Formats: sequence, structure tokens, C-alpha cells
Amino acid sequence: MLLRRYRRAHDSSQRKKLATFLQLFAPKEPILMLYLVAGAWMFVVVLMAGAEAVSREGSGLAALLMLMFYGVLPLSLLLYLLGTPMRRRARHRQEDQEEETEEP
Repeated sequence: MLLRRYRRAHDSSQRKKLATFLQLFAPKEPILMLYLVAGAWMFVVVLMAGAEAVSREGSGLAALLMLMFYGVLPLSLLLYLLGTPMRRRARHRQEDQEEETEEP
């Protein structure tokens, strides 16, 4: 949404303000945003599991299963799959650096 505003801004002062805002608050690394969203999701899941554990009809086992099946397992799979391109780029970067240091 902010990028659309930046593209539509006709006034150069508006563009400068939006560019400054985007530089300050846009994540520098995409992995940081991924971990921020994952942390927020785990917070929600922990609250859901806690509510399940303390309710009259709930149980500790149900809360533990909720924590595992709504939180840990889906997030581990998601972080692994979405982190694959970043790991691949890092591996290629490292291989390129090793090739540069090996050449005389």
C-alpha cells in the first residue's frame, strides 16, 4: 500500500517523506519479517493453548496437542520451505567466495 502511494505521489516532498518512512520501517532482511510473523503466530497459538488448558471442558493434553498441531509442526514446515531459497543463495554466495579465494 505504501509503495502504491509512493508511485502515485506527484509532489516531490511527499515522495521524500514516503521514501524516508519506507527506509526506516522496511525490513532490511526478508528473513526478519518471516521470523516476526512466525513469532506472532506462536504467540497466538500459545494463548489458544493456554485458554484450552484453563477452561472447564479443556485439558492439558488438548492444549499440548493444540500447541503441536497448530504451532510447532506447521511453523517448522513453513520456515523450512520458505527458508530454502535463502539457504540456496547463501550456499551459492559461499561457493563463489571460495572460488575467488582459490584463484591466484
